[in-house]
Amino acid sequence: MTVPVVREELVVTKRPVIKEELRIKRKVVEEEELIDVDLRKEEVDIEDTSGSARGV
Repeated sequence: MTVPVVREELVVTKRPVIKEELRIKRKVVEEEELIDVDLRKEEVDIEDTSGSARGV
């Protein structure tokens, strides 16, 4: 006759468990905005007073 001898053994382990889930979405937003800005503009008029015409 055979009698099995057993014992209890405590096994403690750690494992990752999902606590919560996050959903991340990316949304592209374009905006147009009108802005009043003073711009500086310069114009130059050159007058040839020497009487010689170059390149013409």
